[in-house]
Amino acid sequence: MADAYNHRIRKIDAARMVSTIAGSSGFGPNGGGFQNGSGDEAKFDTPTAVHVIQDGTLFVGDGANQVMRKIDAEYFVTTYAGTGEAGFFDAVDSLAKFNFPRGSVMDYDLNRLYVIDYNNHAIRIIHIETTVGKQEIKLLDENLHIYPNPVSNSTVISYHLQHSSQVKISIINNLGETVKVIRENQSMGQQQVLWNATGLSPGIYYFTIETSDQIASGKMIVIN
Repeated sequence: MADAYNHRIRKIDAARMVSTIAGSSGFGPNGGGFQNGSGDEAKFDTPTAVHVIQDGTLFVGDGANQVMRKIDAEYFVTTYAGTGEAGFFDAVDSLAKFNFPRGSVMDYDLNRLYVIDYNNHAIRIIHIETTVGKQEIKLLDENLHIYPNPVSNSTVISYHLQHSSQVKISIINNLGETVKVIRENQSMGQQQVLWNATGLSPGIYYFTIETSDQIASGKMIVIN
């Protein structure tokens, strides 16, 4: 269970013994914190609901931290989705934004986690198949480059595929609107995609790259 203002995740066993499995922040409405880690190394800020799935993984709506947290069978806490900044933005897990996420429920047939995004008055969907079981390519990885960035007219996104795959590249503006989708069948090895930003308003744009078993994300700045 989520003990909101104690900022902890608690467990009640069959003998009704209560114990803390994760969380070590202060107490009261202003006592929260944020930290990933094992058990009492982790910190939450007003967690409001816990959902346990079949393999024993716990998903926690960490409300005031604006993220969904994951607790594995060893009680190690990680951030599963959300930037930590309040807002509304649909994107790959590490770029998505929530505004006080609360409860969640798993649809095993569709591999979807439905999240109550309380202050956005919305039900959000996390597609488990796009994160679990895929290798996330970090933005600073030597195989993923965006040049030039900032972007004036166009930029080249380059990345490495471990094997041939259909590739989907989505470009998303700061309002969460998809402005461009590129789909290509590509071969194994280093790939390059040219993105033309002509005519777009200046600002921050996000991209996601999805294959059958890899996913990458990052951001670009468009200038005049």
